[in-house]
Amino acid sequence: MHISLIPIECQSGDQLVKDNTLTVPQIIKIDTEGHEIYVLKGLREVMKRANPIIFFEHISLTDDEVFSLIPEGYNIYSVSDEDGSLTLGFDRAVGHNSVLKPRIDADTSLKS
Repeated sequence: MHISLIPIECQSGDQLVKDNTLTVPQIIKIDTEGHEIYVLKGLREVMKRANPIIFFEHISLTDDEVFSLIPEGYNIYSVSDEDGSLTLGFDRAVGHNSVLKPRIDADTSLKS
């Protein structure tokens, strides 16, 4: 078996929006096998300014890591593996995906 290393360029979501390479997202789905923390760190400005809804898988994350991902102005919901319904709060027994959703009182307009 031959393994090759292929260099790739990575940019944060914040940088892609700043460079106008990407429009400001309203919904984001993250499934990066344990690297969700890094993806969300690269979206801090987008999350502060645009308040997108964010779906992510938490199988590879500890509870402390999941709680550290909840930005100010957001609630976390557990997504049911059974029927896809949302339950307010984080509960691994409900499912292996969660949603970060801006609270109703959060400003959902893009601020300059």
